[in-house]
Amino acid sequence: ALAQQAMKEADYGLAEQYARRQLELDSLREPAWRQLMEVLTLSGRRSEALAEYETCVQLLWKELSIDPSAETVCLYQQILDEELKEEAVEQQLSVASDQRPEATSQPRIILPAQPTPFIGRERQISELRDLLVTTRLVTCTGPGGTGKTRLGLQVAESLSGNYPDGVIFVGLAPTADPTLVPNAIAHVLGVIERPGRSLALSLQRYFQNKTALLILDSFEHVMEAVKLISALLAAAPRLTILVTSREALRLRGEHEYLVPPMPVPDLMDSDSLDKLSVNESVMLFTQRAKATSNTFQLTEENAPAVAAICRRLDGLPLAMELAAARVKLFSPQQLLDRLESRLGLLRGGARDLPARQRTLRDTIDWSYNLLDEDEQQLFSRLASFTGGRSLEAVEAVCGPGLNIDALGGLESLLNKSLLYQEEGPGGEPRFIMLGAIHEYAGERVAQSGEEQEIRDRHLHYFLSLAEGMEPGYRRHGQLLLLERTDAELGNLRAAFDWAMDRGNTEAAARLISAVDYYLYYMCRFVEGYRWFQRVLGKLEQIPLPRRTRFLLGASMLALVNGEISQSKRFSEKALALALELGDRRNEAWSFARLASCFIELLERYDEGVGYTDEALAIFQKLDDKPGIAYTLNVLGELARLAGDYDRAREAYEQCLAMVLETGEVVRRDMMLSNLAFVAYQKGDYEQARDLFAASMKQMIEMGARQHAMSGLTGLAGTLGKLGEPEKGARILGAKDALLAGMGFDHQPPDLTEVAKYEVDIKSQLDKATFDAAYARGQAMTLEQAMAYALDES
Repeated sequence: ALAQQAMKEADYGLAEQYARRQLELDSLREPAWRQLMEVLTLSGRRSEALAEYETCVQLLWKELSIDPSAETVCLYQQILDEELKEEAVEQQLSVASDQRPEATSQPRIILPAQPTPFIGRERQISELRDLLVTTRLVTCTGPGGTGKTRLGLQVAESLSGNYPDGVIFVGLAPTADPTLVPNAIAHVLGVIERPGRSLALSLQRYFQNKTALLILDSFEHVMEAVKLISALLAAAPRLTILVTSREALRLRGEHEYLVPPMPVPDLMDSDSLDKLSVNESVMLFTQRAKATSNTFQLTEENAPAVAAICRRLDGLPLAMELAAARVKLFSPQQLLDRLESRLGLLRGGARDLPARQRTLRDTIDWSYNLLDEDEQQLFSRLASFTGGRSLEAVEAVCGPGLNIDALGGLESLLNKSLLYQEEGPGGEPRFIMLGAIHEYAGERVAQSGEEQEIRDRHLHYFLSLAEGMEPGYRRHGQLLLLERTDAELGNLRAAFDWAMDRGNTEAAARLISAVDYYLYYMCRFVEGYRWFQRVLGKLEQIPLPRRTRFLLGASMLALVNGEISQSKRFSEKALALALELGDRRNEAWSFARLASCFIELLERYDEGVGYTDEALAIFQKLDDKPGIAYTLNVLGELARLAGDYDRAREAYEQCLAMVLETGEVVRRDMMLSNLAFVAYQKGDYEQARDLFAASMKQMIEMGARQHAMSGLTGLAGTLGKLGEPEKGARILGAKDALLAGMGFDHQPPDLTEVAKYEVDIKSQLDKATFDAAYARGQAMTLEQAMAYALDES
């Protein structure tokens, strides 16, 4: 009531405070979200109002698995409509200026944040910096736990100014298959795997003219991918690669840099607190001990024991961190006594390992043996995961049969430095194991005799997770679900591989069918189609109802991989099965997928429209709104490509209205782009510009950079029609460079329209002017190109 009164009195700041206070007290109070959206809109902050709507949608879906009310959706649509109108007015009033400063790209720094301050290593940093100036391939080697990763990151950060095209870190620890190393690199860079072109070649083209530093971390378990490093260095003369690995790559031109352990105190210094306090090993131990126990201090009394611990552990950072994690339980002297006793006993084993590697292994073993039986069991079971673990997943996979609460067990392992925690999608915690510790845990679970049972539970959990998320991919909260699926990709791969290895074809088929939308939207359709192809030879092992859904997923991924006739065959098989089983929903999807094939089959649009009519009739009878939206989109595409722009616009507008109701924001932004194409064809260039801009902005905000390229392309074309061909040429240059960098291209049906844009712009400029503007555009980032096109730079 106070918020409403403040709005009536036009005190929008106070109204916002009251609305936000309601949400602090009850974050699921939907009327408060509407008040907040209203007051932000009245304050002229429509973009913020739209963002708050998305937050509300995700929260309702996450906490209650419900969609927002019709009243909230209606308010959102009104705000969105006003936002588009206002952007159009602003564009009409803006004064174009050709005297804008040149776009200057900032180095693209992709480095993970470090949770603790970096200590020491000045000499190693200096030596590595000097090496990277003169050597294009440097491999930091050493056993696990020597701090190779932290050293590499510190050096990379200090050198970021030397690489105008970026410093990129790629962690390979979760990548078990060497053939997926290109995928890991491409995912970080935003490069998309294209049908018919190896991802390795796309990466070579990406780096070809770039001065960049690429860090490949934990390479030792994917050594078969060394040919990729050679290929990248050969194709990109200004690329430098820094690798961390337990062993050298043995490539031509490689400089191996053996990372030493941290300096340990000299025996002569053990009684000098001043000298010990500046020793790097002692500093690291002290820092980690203080993080474990805020009362810990390095004193005259405990300094000799701390120094002896550092010497006993050979200055290995991970070993010292594991020991320091026990200062809550033991004093430094007690810790030293136990280490001396336990490591002395352990030293009899693993004699084939180098001395420092034995020290680390024995330290992990010592730390493991200090766990109680249930903690040990939880620790070993955690090895079944790849990349990370959510609390819910740990409870489901590792919890059965434990006598401790999974959360309590995880907290204990965190406190003992056997795990660390990262923030996952939606702010949920994810629990991570360092490579050496994960390897050790894997050996323990293999020895336990329960590995098969744990991995079966892992498969069951991620199959249930994938199938539970599937309906949400086309509804409110879809972005959070897509982000969660992306975070679990390593686990989904592991679950799929385990199902195939165990001959559980049905589980494998169900798993990949459930995530086919994710595989398409996140541009993992080449890898995804390979998954489907592994199962296609065993179709008879999939029960008929499951087989229909599997064939529909295979059809979609075959289509986006350019295999149109194969896609059509899969859809026809799915349709026959659906008709045999009386499965009306999948019958409708089969008709819709068949219609999609005719988008690619030029001059056969009428045949495709017949299938959309069949699909729409069934979807409408079932009140399947996501299905209706999908089919309307297909109908609009068929009409647009046939030149029937009025029918296309009608279908797109109906689709847009439907997805505003369902909350499928990905398709919402696609519809804005599609409507922009229609406006362009009908000569309404200002509306086309505004719609292209709105679509692109929202795609960038969602992180869908590849889909945003459609809007950027359209902006180039409309600028040409609005009397700014030179500006359009520059945007064309930016667009082509960005697409090449992503390894992506326009869909075949769009290529004709795109070619028209370029012809039109070139016809208005002499060759020298076009070439100069085009070249300037190629230096732009996506954000710079958008700002320049919209006079916002």
